[in-house]
Amino acid sequence: MPTIIRYAEIGTKGKNRSQFENRLIFNLRDCLKKNHTIPSKIVRERGRILVYSDSFLRVLKDVFGVASLSESVECPLDLESIQQTALSLATAAPFQTFKVDAQRMNKSFPLTSLELNQQIGKHIQEKTGATVLLSNPDLTIGIEILGNAAFLFTNRVEGRGGLPIGTQGKVLSSIDSKASLLAAYLLMRRGSEVVFWADDAKAIAPLERYSYGQRNLVFLKKEKKSLDELLRKEKIKAVSLPGNHDPKKTLPGILCLDPLIGFSEEEIHERCEALF
Repeated sequence: MPTIIRYAEIGTKGKNRSQFENRLIFNLRDCLKKNHTIPSKIVRERGRILVYSDSFLRVLKDVFGVASLSESVECPLDLESIQQTALSLATAAPFQTFKVDAQRMNKSFPLTSLELNQQIGKHIQEKTGATVLLSNPDLTIGIEILGNAAFLFTNRVEGRGGLPIGTQGKVLSSIDSKASLLAAYLLMRRGSEVVFWADDAKAIAPLERYSYGQRNLVFLKKEKKSLDELLRKEKIKAVSLPGNHDPKKTLPGILCLDPLIGFSEEEIHERCEALF
């Protein structure tokens, strides 16, 4: 069963796109390994990644870089097979209204996306008597033409978005509150590998479900190691430190990042409640 992985920002990376895709695949594998799942194969198609497994891999939604994912059914790349598969998906549960949403990633397929919508929609309407409704239908049948096959689905799970961890360098983040957890989350979402500086190793537990693709390295503040020493050891060029600590004075040459600078206290509270 292929799980379709979609991404957004990676698609804008031009000549570096393959590096971002490879890192995303590495992080997807890390997520599956940590959740005790072994995929049968992972295939990279134009604009998509297909992860084959015995079940829908919903856990991959928490891997940064994933915009959305769908449990799909693969079928041969001909109109009759697509019609039959679409009808089978449509009749799996009761519905009165529906629409077909096709994307032709492989432009060699003879029908355009619009023509495929019309052909499949007409077939389902004739076989079921259901009404086509383009706005808020009971059922949406998605079709993606990828490589030499068609992939059909009726669900779409939103991912975390952003960029894959490990594509934007390393940052030291001090963890001492929920707000600091949110700051670290936002850094990871922008592709940074975060090294944690905390009073207790357990403090980063709320972030573990999002940190696929990094080591989750924690330095304890009670060990009294200087920040200079930590930064040199881990080759870190940027920090995120809350409170009154001013790294511009004590850590010259180190970039100071404040991911929460544009958030109000209310927004920080709402995001923390939703994430942790």
